Amino acid sequence: MRKVKILFFIVVIVMLLGFLATDFLKRDLGPIIEPPDESHVDLTFTPEGSSDVYKLINGDAYKVLGDGRLEFAKHAYDPDFYKKTYEGIDGKIYIKNSGDGQHIPIATEISDDFEQGDTLADLIMKNVMDEVGWTGFTLLSPQVPSDKDYIDLRRCIVAGTCSFKDNRTEPTGERAHSGKRSLRSYAVRPSRNAPVSKATIESAGLLYFEKGDDVWSSGWYYLDEGMPTTIMDIEASQMGWAGMRVFVSEDGVLSVNRKSFDMEQFKQKRKDKIVLPTGRWAHVTLHLTLSDTNDGIIELWLDDKKVIDTTGKTLPLAGAIYDTVEVGITANSYEHDAVLFVDDVVVSREPLKHTQ
Repeated sequence: MRKVKILFFIVVIVMLLGFLATDFLKRDLGPIIEPPDESHVDLTFTPEGSSDVYKLINGDAYKVLGDGRLEFAKHAYDPDFYKKTYEGIDGKIYIKNSGDGQHIPIATEISDDFEQGDTLADLIMKNVMDEVGWTGFTLLSPQVPSDKDYIDLRRCIVAGTCSFKDNRTEPTGERAHSGKRSLRSYAVRPSRNAPVSKATIESAGLLYFEKGDDVWSSGWYYLDEGMPTTIMDIEASQMGWAGMRVFVSEDGVLSVNRKSFDMEQFKQKRKDKIVLPTGRWAHVTLHLTLSDTNDGIIELWLDDKKVIDTTGKTLPLAGAIYDTVEVGITANSYEHDAVLFVDDVVVSREPLKHTQ
């Protein structure tokens, strides 16, 4: 079951915008300006692991100096992303296609039971009008440590001119929750040159979730070896892939993490913490109501148990658009290899069953 039709160049554009926005705090600092009125500041934040304070102003990140002035750090995101990418027509939102002038309706759901592909390349759209939910994959690892490395690897795997190196994600008949196939992700332990290892499949630029929307995500997971750090991400490509993630601690405890300019962890409050089991299929369902303030809703179920029910900030900024979803081993930062099977994935605006 694969839904969504989109032109490939749209995916390339949002990927490039995301790459431009990443790691902005690692860049050399630049010109110094006087602080503007606070009404012009989109966000004031302190990055994780730092004591420095930054301000976001019209897409630019500035470091706050001791005298209150602001020193340019990096262009963090494009504030005109919405205008450049989308257009409203008769009350509906469309993705612009500057190639031939065609407008493409945004997707409201993506689902896959991984029954219709024998190889990873079979799951990925190749032609501009392919009706496929997945637009790419990420294999970040010690042998493929940089953005350029894994983009090059992705291209040659899809073209059939090379194979996996260390990490891999692919359809398999080894086990399945329903039908005969599932997606198997294998991610080696991280290394000094690759502090996070990834083996995911992704849909970039297809979805559209904004402030006030509900996001439902459901998937069946079979943990076979090790422990992944995150297993599902929903992200804003235009803001350096900021977004919400289903997080797994090294001892298997599930939580929800906001990966953003300002990070936050939404943890289980119960004393008997629920863990992701090993050696059986487990159903993980996430529900978010999107907000850039603390009135957003975060709910997480494991099988028939609600393990998180809280409120908080679920968008990095008010104007953020969640347009990308990743599943699989979306991060492995622990000191061991991990193997995870994924099946019957759904991302939707509509409420999903917590159990089946």
